[in-house]
Amino acid sequence: DYVPENWDEAIQSAIDNKNWRLAVRHSYRYTIKLMGDRSVLQIAPAKTNYQYVNEILGSQWHQPFLRMTRHYEFAWYGGFELQQQQFDQYYHLFTDIKKGLTT
Repeated sequence: DYVPENWDEAIQSAIDNKNWRLAVRHSYRYTIKLMGDRSVLQIAPAKTNYQYVNEILGSQWHQPFLRMTRHYEFAWYGGFELQQQQFDQYYHLFTDIKKGLTT
């Protein structure tokens, strides 16, 4: 699977191109990476998104990450094209989690 050298640039590029679906994918995968880097969860190639959600059950990250996961699954696996308003709701979750993980 594609791993960008700079996640923030990859996400911003997708946003600039109004490719909301790809921006969701990149930001979701980046969130998992950040959580792994901070030992919030343990990354493993065979884990499902909901295994990650369940791994952080009871933490401050559980509810926002669960909401992110639902948005991601809808956009990526559902194959639905997002409107900017839907993306903006998702992106707000992403930036809140990212801020909490990087401060």
